[in-house]
Amino acid sequence: IVRRTSVTGGRIRGVMVAEGGRGVFDQCKVSGSRGPGVELCRGSSATFTKCSVTNNRVGVTASTGARGSFQEGDLRGNTESAWKLSPANVCSTVSATRVDFLCRRWLGAR
Repeated sequence: IVRRTSVTGGRIRGVMVAEGGRGVFDQCKVSGSRGPGVELCRGSSATFTKCSVTNNRVGVTASTGARGSFQEGDLRGNTESAWKLSPANVCSTVSATRVDFLCRRWLGAR
């Protein structure tokens, strides 16, 4: 569990959950990355609660088989988009304060 941690100015990305990795992030701030603020690699799973992922190139990217849950967070102000997920992704829960997803197939960056 990572709590109340700030990651700023990443050259490639802010936070990466490695292939098959797991993570729980609570009240963290990720900003100023030249790439994604959060990168979820193949088969990884992570939960982000009350986290701010702002002012990066992209807020969150996910590879094939990645699972993520973002609850009560802030994904505003990322220059390209808040999410970079393929149309093949399935969003199981979407509300004003929570998004859960499973990335079934990654189409790659455009």
